[in-house]
Amino acid sequence: MDKVLEAIKNKDNVELKALFSQKAIAQAEEFGQSIDDLIDYFQGDFVSYNDWGGPGSFDGLNDDGTGRNWKRIDSTYDVETSEQKYRFAIQEFVQDIADKNNVGVWSLYIIKMEDTDSQFAYWGDGKNTPGINFNK
Repeated sequence: MDKVLEAIKNKDNVELKALFSQKAIAQAEEFGQSIDDLIDYFQGDFVSYNDWGGPGSFDGLNDDGTGRNWKRIDSTYDVETSEQKYRFAIQEFVQDIADKNNVGVWSLYIIKMEDTDSQFAYWGDGKNTPGINFNK
């Protein structure tokens, strides 16, 4: 999350893209435009974040019959800026022995705090859509 916020704060499209897996970038709709949209959507100067909703870790075997595994971390964060409060949900593959192009952030969801229930962790729409997703 630190790297994601740093890239957004610095309006660094290249660094933000580098955090995502090659597979997510290839499967996401209009990935380049979604980076620009994220930087525009995130208003104000960064104040703090809280990771109270995770991380949760998951692992499993790939479907290729080789027994090679993958490991994933799902996290949700509350982020506060000088102008707004947001919720982020991030799904990141930290290992995939069968497909190194799958390693990196798979999906990032962001929503304004006012548009979600602050009593519960935010996990997006539950579809883990690759790329950057807004208000789902």
